[in-house]
Amino acid sequence: MTVAIPEVDFSSPNAAEQLRVACTQVGFFYLVHHGIPDTLKSQVYKEMATFFSQPLEEKQKVLANKYMRGYTLMNEETLDPSVQTRGDTKEGYYICRHVPLDSEEMQLPLHGPNVFPDKAKFPTFQETMEKYHVAMCELGFNVAKLFAEAAGAKGSFDGPGMFDKPMAALRLLHYAPEKSDVDAGVFGAGAHTDYGLITLLSTDTTGGLQILHEGKWIDVPPREDAFVVNIGDMAERFTNGIFKSTLHRVVNVSGKERYSVPFFYEPNFTCQVKCFPSCVSEENPAKYPVTTSGQHLVDIMGAAASTKALSEFDTALETSKETGKLVVTHRELLALPPETLARATHLRELTLESTHLKQLPASFGCLALLERLSLAGNQLETLPLSFHQLQHLEILNLSNNSLRSFLGNFCDLSVLRQLFVHGNALKRLPREFGALNNLEVLDAGNNALHKLPKSFPCLSKLNRLDLSRNKLRKLPDAFGNLSSLRVCNLGRNKLQELPEFIGMLETIEVLGLENNALYKLPASFAELTNLTNLSLTANRIECFPSSQLGDLRSLITLTYAENKLRQWRPDGNFNFLKDESLEIEAIDQPDTDADAHSNPLATLTTIQYLDLSDNALVVLPSRGWESLSALLHLKIARNRLQTLPEDIGNLPILQRLDAAGNKFEALPSSLFRIKTLAFLDFQQNALRELPDNIGECEALVRLVLTRNRDLHGLPASLCRLSRLQELRVDKLCFLALSDDQTTFCRDLLYFSAE
Repeated sequence: MTVAIPEVDFSSPNAAEQLRVACTQVGFFYLVHHGIPDTLKSQVYKEMATFFSQPLEEKQKVLANKYMRGYTLMNEETLDPSVQTRGDTKEGYYICRHVPLDSEEMQLPLHGPNVFPDKAKFPTFQETMEKYHVAMCELGFNVAKLFAEAAGAKGSFDGPGMFDKPMAALRLLHYAPEKSDVDAGVFGAGAHTDYGLITLLSTDTTGGLQILHEGKWIDVPPREDAFVVNIGDMAERFTNGIFKSTLHRVVNVSGKERYSVPFFYEPNFTCQVKCFPSCVSEENPAKYPVTTSGQHLVDIMGAAASTKALSEFDTALETSKETGKLVVTHRELLALPPETLARATHLRELTLESTHLKQLPASFGCLALLERLSLAGNQLETLPLSFHQLQHLEILNLSNNSLRSFLGNFCDLSVLRQLFVHGNALKRLPREFGALNNLEVLDAGNNALHKLPKSFPCLSKLNRLDLSRNKLRKLPDAFGNLSSLRVCNLGRNKLQELPEFIGMLETIEVLGLENNALYKLPASFAELTNLTNLSLTANRIECFPSSQLGDLRSLITLTYAENKLRQWRPDGNFNFLKDESLEIEAIDQPDTDADAHSNPLATLTTIQYLDLSDNALVVLPSRGWESLSALLHLKIARNRLQTLPEDIGNLPILQRLDAAGNKFEALPSSLFRIKTLAFLDFQQNALRELPDNIGECEALVRLVLTRNRDLHGLPASLCRLSRLQELRVDKLCFLALSDDQTTFCRDLLYFSAE
């Protein structure tokens, strides 16, 4: 069916009246004598046809970014999910007003940089589109002013802050050569109204656009000499409903390929949207609350996205009846209607991740069969009272929401085995938390917990615990009752001490205590004999706790960096010497005990990784290093060490030594007799020379000696290091090398002389 679409002659002095009649009677009109050159329009169509003719993999190189600029896939958009059985049979390309990443406007939604195809393949694409965008912005502004005049509000859009930074979007559309099937729910574009102020549409000669007029769909024939203009939802708000935003769709009757170029023109993001005074009266009071242009678009686009997402949810729900499993991710659900939930009571597994959910319906507990539930990455602040009715729930993921607390009845989830609440805003756990007596895994890291409930140690089956990045100052006294605990991360809290009987954690294997305020370890710590990995980095334990660590015969990894460690024993042996001239003498003194026992590290016979960097050590134990028979990696960087003990050469399988940032002037020859040593870092020391036997270190792969100002030259045996791949020295050191050494260095995989 066709009817006469009104025409507005932009050059006519009666244009405002023509527009008023068109907007009150139809909501669509042809705009003629608009001033946009045909040559520019032709160039736009030429560029878009070339772009859309590319293979899909080429077009996907400029996929729409998170700012909604770039290529959108065929069938990606579903404008009328209530009747459509598949997405619109079109692909598109968004080009908006460009906003650089360093602009203050980047703080606003719907703003961002454009993306364009490779200039090597499309040398004039960007220039053409930007030129067209500028021309259409000028036309859009003039049409907007005419629109205000037609509504009896002439000059309303002339002020500052209205259209100097318009939200103007150019969209290139390519419709597939496929016939639409209205009865089967297949459309070029589903029925919709435009969200914004005005849309100026250019089309090719292939028809398809239809508008709903007086309850019937009528065709809008294409015209090359005119833009098809329609008003959007925002225009309806400005005119208090006098001008109507009209439903329209695209039905491809011919089955031919079709191109169109809609241009959406909206005011500045912060522009106030309120009814024109000329459109408000006692008989027609204001129907719409005051908002802003940007907020209007954000709200209505969010609602549309939610409608589409709920439609997808319903479709997925139908297919889940056999499997009992439903997964929906990265969709804008925003909310779950109770009636939708009522159809999901058969589910055993439900995943709703990153779906912008802000709350759950009060009836959520009706999903009583659920065994696995993930609501991660949403915006939930609370859980409904009925949540405790999920009595079959075994695995629950609530990570990365905004939860502040749980109701006490949450602890009625008696079969819960795994709970993930990482990245919320929890300040406390329910006092009944210990009633979750089947809990095996708890990840509550990155919250705001100040303390744990007294019932917490009742979690007798708990074997993995992450409470890192909270604000804990103290643990419950009975923390040691967690008899099944194997992995525990308490890093980045404010703990000053550990419970006296922490040694009761007989099964603990991995313990993270880094970045706290610990100044000592309790005596019972020595009873953690199954501990394999221990992190004490960034605490305040200034004296090495040999009595607590000495019996940890299973320890493989110990990180003890950043503790201001300055003495090895509380009795003063190997302590920090204020008179540094006494250090070498202290090291050379004979040990009064057996060699191994003079070294507080010697009992760590299973240790493979030892990090003592960033402390205040002045000396290292002189003997007993051979007892560390499993040590592979030793880090002693950034201390105050002047001498490396000769006995360090007795480490039988050492592979890496990081000793950067100390005060070493010389190194023991024994170090280079370690046949397994592959990586050495002695940068930023005071080295004057290296031992002549450096060439014996046959496994050496990387040697770093930069920032040693007094190191002038290297031993001749350097050239025997057949496996060396990387060498870094200062420029003065390089200049002192022999010709053979210089040739050797230049043949390395990597060499630098800074």
